[in-house]
Amino acid sequence: MTSSGSVSKKRALLALAVIGIAGAATGQSSEELLVRMRRAWQDQSSVYLVRNSTYRITKGEKGYVAYRETVEEELMLKDPTGAAQQETVHYSTLFPLKRLEAWTMVPQGKGYRRMPVRDIEHRDSRESHIFHDDSRVASFLMPGLVSGAIAHIEHEVSYADARFVGGHFFTSNRPTVLSTLTVVSDPGIEVDLLTFHMADSLLERSDAMEKGKRVQRITMRDIPSMLYEDDGPSPRYYAPHAQIVVRLPGATGSGLDQLYAWYSEHIKDTFREPSAGLRALSDSIVGDAATEIEKAARIYRWVQDRIHYVAIEDGMNGLVPAPADEVCRSRYGDCKGMSNLMHALMKAQGLDARLAWVGTRDLPYAYSELPTASVDNHMIVALRSGDTTLFLDGTAQNNAFGVPSGFTQGKETLVSDGPDRYSVMRIPVMPAAFSTVVDSVWVRLEGDALIGTGVARFSGYERYDLSYYLKSVPPARKDELLRATLMKGSNKFLLDDCTITGLDDASAPLTLQYSFRIPDHARVAGNKRYVPLMLSDPWKDKRARNGRRLAIEVEHRAQHDYVVQLTLPPGASCSGVPVAGQNGNDHFGYSMEIAGNGTAITSRSLFTLEDLMLDERLPEWRSTNVELMKDLGRTLVIETP
Repeated sequence: MTSSGSVSKKRALLALAVIGIAGAATGQSSEELLVRMRRAWQDQSSVYLVRNSTYRITKGEKGYVAYRETVEEELMLKDPTGAAQQETVHYSTLFPLKRLEAWTMVPQGKGYRRMPVRDIEHRDSRESHIFHDDSRVASFLMPGLVSGAIAHIEHEVSYADARFVGGHFFTSNRPTVLSTLTVVSDPGIEVDLLTFHMADSLLERSDAMEKGKRVQRITMRDIPSMLYEDDGPSPRYYAPHAQIVVRLPGATGSGLDQLYAWYSEHIKDTFREPSAGLRALSDSIVGDAATEIEKAARIYRWVQDRIHYVAIEDGMNGLVPAPADEVCRSRYGDCKGMSNLMHALMKAQGLDARLAWVGTRDLPYAYSELPTASVDNHMIVALRSGDTTLFLDGTAQNNAFGVPSGFTQGKETLVSDGPDRYSVMRIPVMPAAFSTVVDSVWVRLEGDALIGTGVARFSGYERYDLSYYLKSVPPARKDELLRATLMKGSNKFLLDDCTITGLDDASAPLTLQYSFRIPDHARVAGNKRYVPLMLSDPWKDKRARNGRRLAIEVEHRAQHDYVVQLTLPPGASCSGVPVAGQNGNDHFGYSMEIAGNGTAITSRSLFTLEDLMLDERLPEWRSTNVELMKDLGRTLVIETP
């Protein structure tokens, strides 16, 4: 038996060997290594010498299990401050922490002195949006962190079912000198490593038998830090990473066949008939509804109104739907529980409702390319009626019946057609004309101020989002939210009054009737006033700066229609009208026109955005916005007697 002292000594030697990979073993001192890394990674506060993940997939007492060991070596290029010394490791009851060790290699002479972490605090990890969370976090301070020091952290978690394994990101928030994914598997276990956003020319890949085990490795070197930009997509869309696909011995069919067989075990109780209590409840909900669609709509609205959504992360309970009767009694559930209840209530009416898994738009994968648990993270109900399939999300509590949740638009969904049958369908993307803002204002000039009233109507996802914020914002901040929503002209915009109607009817527009002022809006020179009349810019938060490298992700397609009618002062004349223009393409664009009739000037601008991801067309988006900025800068010249 090996003593704990000799194990720690071996790990310390391993850490020194890891440093050697980065250069210390080539005869460089700690000071020389620091100089070389500073030269290679200028303006960086630190660099990972090593970021490695090693998975072991093997036969356990109760099935096939897996272990993941993570090793990180971070070299400080500058003296760290504050939060840089704080480190955390996350785990859960489903993926428990088996081992955690950390220490700092502090420069001493030409070498290093090892300072171990003494105090590690283990506590519950509570997320504000999660009602019950079995996640845990180990937090600790790295001692002796100075320029030239190396922070070493290694930990191991276990997976009770090897099919839960994920993968490895080769990049991080710091540059990385060396990053390796290693997968060691028993004979007979089929393991594939799928790479994403990784050119073969940048990889070192090997696959060999070592000591009776299959060992696969993928290595990348000299990797820049991960790129982050406002409104950018999830790193899974662009960052180099690999995912692991495990096929257990004896499993048959395609990878997706095997995934569904596993998922089907999680929902096996839902294939039974609903209980008598749920059947009676379902009858009372649908009442005198005559059609399938009306019955489904009433059940959907009942679940929206009566069941409170709470995220639940609790071992397998985070994967297996809570029983429909239990969700009904408690009046709360996560996406799986709410879907299960909706499914049972619809099934009690003989409706063709089916549970379905889907990955939100943070996950870019298709079921055919990644048939693992990493492909999805959400559950909905697929309702089939004739030739139509509706995708119903009980957690989208402000959506109208039949409208998919915004964060699942365009995604594939795995639909359960029975214990051993499934289908893959694609959730539609709602067109821009579905989600609209129609904002009409009537204004007049008082000195240099613009005074007016307006009516704004919100439909589709524009309505759902605004109603969510209006219902959840603290009362003290509601005026601030309304002002930001209706902002016009400049930050000097003042909202004097606002009346809200239609807040609780998801199938109807949400309407805001308001009055406002914009001080200092007109520039006065003698008897002339220079007045910008295009007051609204719905794309102002989506500008693409020169040099932007990431796509811009859009929450939903939308159309914004703004009308401004300016009443002229008595006897005034206006120059600069009529004006008309447009710019864009089939994916996005705007049009504007300004015309007058002698007593009033009317401006109308229409903005349409049909893309959910501005990627290949980013240069066109940028040029369209350049022209928009010019048009927004147009001014009318109003001359008074």
